[in-house]
Amino acid sequence: MREPGERSTAWFWVLVAVASAGILRDVSVYFWKPGALRTLRIDDRFAPLLTQLPAGERLGFVTDAPGDLAGSHYFDVLYALAPRAVDPGPDARLIVADLQDAAALPKVCARFGLRVVARGGAGAALLEHE
Repeated sequence: MREPGERSTAWFWVLVAVASAGILRDVSVYFWKPGALRTLRIDDRFAPLLTQLPAGERLGFVTDAPGDLAGSHYFDVLYALAPRAVDPGPDARLIVADLQDAAALPKVCARFGLRVVARGGAGAALLEHE
């Protein structure tokens, strides 16, 4: 036969174990994960460009990222500039660049005959044809 407090004591220790597991997970992330835990909001990178964008105009898009990574950059731009329409390629009057290497901006401009209208953060820029 069980004592009256036995069942509640067992539940108490189960709750302590679950809470401890959560706390230990947080501690492990803080102390044992390699590198600094940094994030950069997509919106923050493109915010300086928003004042330069005319309403209703379709934008182009270029990047220096290879392969599937280029698609990831394109979706970042679609997210940050929504609901504006952004088409891949440099054919529009205004083009948004999202570069892995911000120092490659002059090369991208020379390749497509573009000039910088505005710069955003971390490789983001608004460009137009010269």
